[in-house]
Amino acid sequence: MAKFAIVKERLQEATINHVAILLQCPNTECSEFFIDWFRINTTIRSEISESYKEIYNFKHNLTNDLPNEVNEKFPEFNEIYSQALQAENYGLNLIAGVGYRKALEFLVKQYCIHKDPDNEEKIKKEALGATIANRLSDFPKIQLLAKAATWIGNDETHFVRKHKNHDITSMKKFIKSAATFISADLDADEAIEFTKKD
Repeated sequence: MAKFAIVKERLQEATINHVAILLQCPNTECSEFFIDWFRINTTIRSEISESYKEIYNFKHNLTNDLPNEVNEKFPEFNEIYSQALQAENYGLNLIAGVGYRKALEFLVKQYCIHKDPDNEEKIKKEALGATIANRLSDFPKIQLLAKAATWIGNDETHFVRKHKNHDITSMKKFIKSAATFISADLDADEAIEFTKKD
């Protein structure tokens, strides 16, 4: 049974009451609070009609489940992606997609700079599409994932959507897969350095 506290405010009309109820989730792993608000109309014959509105509802935070190697190697990407997750968590889907699109750009460019540090300034200044096309050709699966995520991300920033069957869920899936490939490549680089010692 949910715990609750009732706050009751009687308005000037004696027949209308507002009731706010503070509830706590009974699941011991959650135990978060939420507030429900009711407007109760009582007629002369004591008939009650009510309208209901949720004021605040706790939502579990979406967690950044991307590979640790990527989040640690590219902290700016990690921060932007985590903020986009929070925007989505708060129901701000119209701006969350823009955040994911920005996160993707940072992931791709930071990875390409890691692979080719001598061209850092060029990579920073070129368009994301050019970076994907010209600098990921040795990694065709990462290239395709980044391209697909970019198309969806561009839809999130433009007035007219070109790809109506895909949304931020698809974009997040492609970003996660690209990050997984990138993580594997970072691990392989570490293994190369390690095995050179023998």
